[in-house]
Amino acid sequence: MAAFVTQRGGTSFRHANLTDANFQKAELKSTDLRQANLTHTCCFKLKN
Repeated sequence: MAAFVTQRGGTSFRHANLTDANFQKAELKSTDLRQANLTHTCCFKLKN
């Protein structure tokens, strides 16, 4: 499953379950991933 998310000013995924999420080629500026579950998460070509 792929998702397209665009946010200005940042996104909070704090405490989120992102298991198997696909962030391929995503731009995650000012993103809060603290204490998020990133098991099997795809971050290929992730941009900041």
